[in-house]
Amino acid sequence: MATWFISRLSTEGKDLQQRSAITFIEEAYEKYKDMPLSDTRTPLPISAVKLCSGALMEELLASENSGHRGAIAHSYMATEQRYKEDFIEDERSALLSVLISTKISLKPENRQDAHEAFSMIAGLRTGRIETAIQELQTNYNVLEWNDRFNRYEIIGDAVSRSAFTSFLRGHVNKVTAEQVEEIFTLNIKNWGNISNVVSDFATDNNIGTMEWGFQVECTNLAGLEKCDQDR
Repeated sequence: MATWFISRLSTEGKDLQQRSAITFIEEAYEKYKDMPLSDTRTPLPISAVKLCSGALMEELLASENSGHRGAIAHSYMATEQRYKEDFIEDERSALLSVLISTKISLKPENRQDAHEAFSMIAGLRTGRIETAIQELQTNYNVLEWNDRFNRYEIIGDAVSRSAFTSFLRGHVNKVTAEQVEEIFTLNIKNWGNISNVVSDFATDNNIGTMEWGFQVECTNLAGLEKCDQDR
């Protein structure tokens, strides 16, 4: 996936504005060349996510500034800057996987297909990717699934769940008991599916006029007191 990512950026010639693909391969080699191998001497894989260093991200941003391939890199950077102290590594990797899959025009058939692709892009187990995506959607509110195009999209200007909850709580605390009563009074007919009363008396007695129908009105104690005063 890392090779595909770099090759795709290089061959299309739109996302790499100032540097060549070899530059990023060299940077990756220099970054990981001193990491020890396991006892099995298994080669160390470098995921596509690990290639997204500062230099490559600068290239993607410059490409978008030039009008190429949307604005997902800018959305990622806006999200990263806002939550850089809060994201754990899996969450950051999942978000980068969304960015990379968009840049290489990946076309998943459904969410599970996308999760498996992200697993390969990030070099993580699918379960870890799904946990990270759940956090990004529910608590950070920076990721959403587009049913029309079958893809995840980064919401760069969204607010987190905690911030939104705090905002709502602040407004709720300003609502008085009288205002709550008024809200229920105005909406209880719709909420309770309460309709006007049609009496059987008119039908049973062959009365064709409408005086035996009753219109339901909802009120609260304050409303009853006002009616009593008016009477």
